Amino acid sequence: MSTRAVLVVLAAISLVSTGCPPPVAATPQSWPQYRYGPSRSGSSSASPVLNHSNIDLLTEKWSYGISTSVVAAPAVVDGVAYGSFYPNKVVALDATTGALRWTHSTTNLASWSPVVANGLVFVATESGSGPGEVSALDAATGAESWTFTAGVGMFAPAVVDGVVFVGARNKTLYALDASTGQTKWSFITGGLVASSPAIVGGVVYFSSFDRKVYALDAATGALRWSSIQLPGAPTDAAVSDGVLYVGSGTGGGQVSALDASTGQIKWIFTTGRGDFTSSSPAVAEGSVYFGGSDRKVYSVDATTGSLVWSFTTGASVSVPVAVIDGLVLAGSNDNRLYALDAATGSMNWSRDFGAPVVSPAVVVNGFVYVGANTMKLHALSLP
Repeated sequence: MSTRAVLVVLAAISLVSTGCPPPVAATPQSWPQYRYGPSRSGSSSASPVLNHSNIDLLTEKWSYGISTSVVAAPAVVDGVAYGSFYPNKVVALDATTGALRWTHSTTNLASWSPVVANGLVFVATESGSGPGEVSALDAATGAESWTFTAGVGMFAPAVVDGVVFVGARNKTLYALDASTGQTKWSFITGGLVASSPAIVGGVVYFSSFDRKVYALDAATGALRWSSIQLPGAPTDAAVSDGVLYVGSGTGGGQVSALDASTGQIKWIFTTGRGDFTSSSPAVAEGSVYFGGSDRKVYSVDATTGSLVWSFTTGASVSVPVAVIDGLVLAGSNDNRLYALDAATGSMNWSRDFGAPVVSPAVVVNGFVYVGANTMKLHALSLP
């Protein structure tokens, strides 16, 4: 992790080059966007408070619900948890107590994780018949700053260097100015863009229902490469150490590793059953972690694609796992959130929520935030 002095210098550079404050960096005190940060690795050294020896002491601190379901992971920044509640609510809650700060009603369905950057909360919505939207809300008040409308539905956005990157059902990936919502560029694929993009090293990586993964120049939208067709519509991609990892979200039972510079396949891991691997991969410490419809959580070697371990739950694992400090947090449709040893796959702890776990876990300052079909966002912490 960079030193404080380096962070100050980088912040100054970003302010000069973009004309607006830099985005919130993912730190142990924050989880500002879907799957932790723009690389979509789903991993962090997020909580020195939680570890193998005390994870089994987690208890529920608070829960929040508004008679609607929560299907997306929250963003947590500066002591506030921002969550999307289906069908049409965005809320800001005190991250420690669960007290309501503000609520905002969306025009369409609020199904995706918010992003917090530059004092704004960015939320994408979708509609079964009408256009989708991306809205920028004031993080302190929930007041709407701008709204961009396009396509039939928009998916979980990413925000990097003052630009919002978001996919849509009209087969398009958009790059929007984070301050104004104006379109900087757009790129059309051969299928709906239902994935949340990853942005690393000035390149945007995303998948499309045309069963390809794309790499675009983040500044211009120019195509760097597109992959061969994969077995099923790919999941969200994770990028780490020059390699892109993606699952076959609609069939094939595979996770593929692609060279992030060229799109060439490095290896393919197959579960052996042809099941879905709709749980987007997480990457940490040389391993790739994901779940599938075969009820299992997998760890495979990030370099070779060989199996390290698998753990069987009681139902399908359809949401992405999170990796924090040597623990894999995996939510299952068997109603449980599991904490597994990242090295061995042995179970350290699990909790039954009484309904399927429907969002990835978010870990900040010793708190674990997770959504379940209890129609609530749950916050767990040590006693």
